[in-house]
Amino acid sequence: MISLRRLTIKGFRAYREVKEFSFDSPMVLLFGENARGKSSTLNAIEWCLFGNECMGKGTGIRERINWELPNRNTKPPNVSVMLELEDKEGRRYVISRSLAPHGRRRGLEEKLRINLPEGGLVEGEGAKARLQQLVKLSFRDFLTTVYQHQEAIRAVLTQEPRDRNDAIDRLLGLSDYRNILTGIEGARLEKEQREIGTSFDSFAKEVEVALQTRKTDLKDRAVKAQQKGLGESQLNQREALKIAEGAKDRLVEFTHQIGLDLPEIRVPKEWKDLSQFERALEREIRRFRSEIPEVMRQQDLFGNRSRITELREASRREKENEDHARRKFQDFIREKGTGKVLDEKIKGILEEIGEKKKTLKKTNARATLVKDALEYLSSDVKGAQDRCPLCGNKAANLAEHLKEEWEERIGGEVRKLQKEIDNLRMQLEELEGSSQEYDRLKEGLESTKKRANEVNRRIAKILGREITERDDPYVLLNKRLGSITKELKELEDVVSSRQDILDGIA
Repeated sequence: MISLRRLTIKGFRAYREVKEFSFDSPMVLLFGENARGKSSTLNAIEWCLFGNECMGKGTGIRERINWELPNRNTKPPNVSVMLELEDKEGRRYVISRSLAPHGRRRGLEEKLRINLPEGGLVEGEGAKARLQQLVKLSFRDFLTTVYQHQEAIRAVLTQEPRDRNDAIDRLLGLSDYRNILTGIEGARLEKEQREIGTSFDSFAKEVEVALQTRKTDLKDRAVKAQQKGLGESQLNQREALKIAEGAKDRLVEFTHQIGLDLPEIRVPKEWKDLSQFERALEREIRRFRSEIPEVMRQQDLFGNRSRITELREASRREKENEDHARRKFQDFIREKGTGKVLDEKIKGILEEIGEKKKTLKKTNARATLVKDALEYLSSDVKGAQDRCPLCGNKAANLAEHLKEEWEERIGGEVRKLQKEIDNLRMQLEELEGSSQEYDRLKEGLESTKKRANEVNRRIAKILGREITERDDPYVLLNKRLGSITKELKELEDVVSSRQDILDGIA
């Protein structure tokens, strides 16, 4: 416990000049009118002990916001407070705290010094630490146990009874704890605890399931290891490292046999690196499975077999199309003749139609004369009846004679010629259709030949030889397929043996 023995104030709030107080008596009473320095005296003790901690919003005191320390009539500001404290062994400490301008800057600098009983001087951070050890109180504890602020005391005396408990709590520094208890009650912690408990139980169940799953996995892996020939004594870290080294040696030997290169894979020295080694080894094994020379040869043969099978089907299909087109073309020729024959028939029909048209034209000219004469004889012209319109001589029954001539000879001849011309035109139309059909069939045959030749060209390329007219592409392709099947059968045993070796390493 420490006691206050002396206080010296200068330039602090109500004190402009130096003012000293002595506290040698067991009890000291400060009294006086308002604005005479009672509060400033207590504030000076408070500031000297705690500095900026007693200022601002953090104090919980409304008046401490924007609190002015220097006396307003002191220019420039020069604040100093000195406390002389005595501990229970009678040793005295002099605490000095000052606030004054620093150099040319306008700001004020606060300094703390402690003169120790043994004659030493402590400043700055060392002084703060030593003062804390000496006082052994925080600022909040100081307010509630040593120095009761007047606003807190006034609330106890002036507030309503229902608010007085809160004021007493604040006076004793219990308000924060009371607020914490109220907050705990309002937070419904029991409900939260139940929910947390439920969540924890659910989490525990998930952990138990995960644990059982891992145990099952380990058991399955142990069974698989035993199935691969590993004994129970080998299921440990040291033996696992030996197995890893043996697996690499076997893989190196395998690569030498098949002529492949194995990149550098370091055998782990610690079991925790086994997982990385295993992944690297599996990656290389997967690569070797596809790069084994016999496997690559298999892939080439599978591709060739697929292409040859496709070409064989295409050759069969195009040959059938060509044979069908040729049969249709030949049947047409046997039935209706070649294009040359058809062209000659068309030419003959055209000439015959031309002759018929000439005859019809002459007949039509004679018919026109007879028709005009009949019209003349039947007209109202005086003396026209039975008189020839050309020579003017009179002929008995001339009109009847010409009419009979028209009906029996000229009309029949015209109708006959017209019918013959119509028949010839029908024959011409049929021949022209046959000629077009001949061209279409011929073109279709040439098209099938072209497609068949293209397929033969592809067959020649894949077989590596020329396809002649005497060759049957279908037979050649079947022969090549037979040799591929035979080679694949031979490779199957070799590839299976290689894969078995890799399975053993994996």
